[in-house]
Amino acid sequence: MAQALAVRLTGVGELERDLAGAVSGDEAAARRYARRWHALVDELLREHPDAAAAAGPILDHVALTAPFDPSGPVHALVSAARGIIDDVHVRSHAGSALPLPDALDYERFARAVLTELSGAGTGLERLLAAWQLSVTEAAELFGVSRQAVQQWLDGGVPSSRQPKLLVILQIADLLERNLEPSRIPGAVRAPAGAYRGRSFVEVIAADRHREVLDRVAASFDWAATA
Repeated sequence: MAQALAVRLTGVGELERDLAGAVSGDEAAARRYARRWHALVDELLREHPDAAAAAGPILDHVALTAPFDPSGPVHALVSAARGIIDDVHVRSHAGSALPLPDALDYERFARAVLTELSGAGTGLERLLAAWQLSVTEAAELFGVSRQAVQQWLDGGVPSSRQPKLLVILQIADLLERNLEPSRIPGAVRAPAGAYRGRSFVEVIAADRHREVLDRVAASFDWAATA
């Protein structure tokens, strides 16, 4: 038992380094914090596989209030785990609470953390998978560098690019609801007569994404075509 009680969670320092920026509205820091928090939850539950499925989501959401625990975020995690799982033998890491942010900064923090914990990420991940886009192809879609797209995947899409991303994700959603997944990569790359032989991805890259959305929505409007 004494040996078990000596166990410490790893990656705590990295998590704490992101906290100040995360709760101040820095989306990239909040997303990194959420990923590291989830890794800590997984590590804590590694020896409790029977409880992991039920306890994991609960402990993930402790991330939203943990930075403000008087004894620090890891103490909050371990305390919450002990409250719902018997025989948790992890030593709490001493820390201190951060001051409460203003409402707008906390809203940004919570939104970024929940998005990351849900697995939704930036939305780019789903788009790259569904359309089988490389990072280079995604960069061409937005007219930016490969390095920029990689930074978006790691730290979030800048607000100036989010309106276009939202429209593209709406297009992706329509395709996913109406086509077999295996057909989508070919469909977005196929020459289209409506665009004089250019493909969806080429037209989107030319910033005509709203036009593509309207056309795709109309093509799947069964009530209008019946």
